[in-house]
Amino acid sequence: MKKYLFKLIVVLIVIVGAYVAFRMVNRSLIQMALVADIKSSDMVSHSLMDKQAKTEILLLYKEGNEKISELARNSKTYLAYQRDKQVLIKEQEDQMNKILNAYRKRKENARRRSQWDD
Repeated sequence: MKKYLFKLIVVLIVIVGAYVAFRMVNRSLIQMALVADIKSSDMVSHSLMDKQAKTEILLLYKEGNEKISELARNSKTYLAYQRDKQVLIKEQEDQMNKILNAYRKRKENARRRSQWDD
């Protein structure tokens, strides 16, 4: 009886240890991906854009990075984090396209006004 009880305790310890190790590795994967995401989002350097468009895009990136950081803290698994992050990135790309389209319209309107002035 003691022999089986000892084996059961050892098996439970191994299972709990494996679960804890899995959670730790999962958290570190999420944190590494988060750092890589934040570093890759620092690519806003369109020198041709006006100040308003640059400001809007930088605010969009800042808000996106905050949401991704929150996802990293709240995600249970790395795969769930990646899935939710892709949804956020898609939303961010849609918003960025709206900002760039508004910028292009402003630029085109300014060009037309300058043609009429000439």
